[in-house]
Amino acid sequence: MANVLPPKSKQKIIAGSLGGSGGFTTTNAVRALLIADTYTYDSADEFLDDVKDDGGGGHTVTAAVALTGITFTDGVFNCDPIVFPDVAEGTTYKALIVYMHTGSDATADYIGYHDSAGGDLPKSGNGGDITVTPDPTNGLFKI
Repeated sequence: MANVLPPKSKQKIIAGSLGGSGGFTTTNAVRALLIADTYTYDSADEFLDDVKDDGGGGHTVTAAVALTGITFTDGVFNCDPIVFPDVAEGTTYKALIVYMHTGSDATADYIGYHDSAGGDLPKSGNGGDITVTPDPTNGLFKI
């Protein structure tokens, strides 16, 4: 797999509806989590709850982290390095899931799937922090 924006995410970005009627801006509550290697990318996923539970009982995820330093420059969505603190041992996390936080997984827009973000993935939890650094040229994604 590769870093990808799901079709529904692309559609909402183009229509200006990602994140609600205000569209996608640098001040939106964008968050990320790491998802275990049990998850398989599905282009039909639209919301965070679609990603976290594919009908098979759910996938192990880390606690969500708010993205900081968000920028949009020349079609590149970028942010500061993302630090997931105190990631429990015993699970391999294969991808970064980026989403628009709304307070409910059922309405949180799924923005992107990144399994090679900055070369930092996959990673195994070791009880310490896992840091994912966006690619310096292409950020988390490029349109």
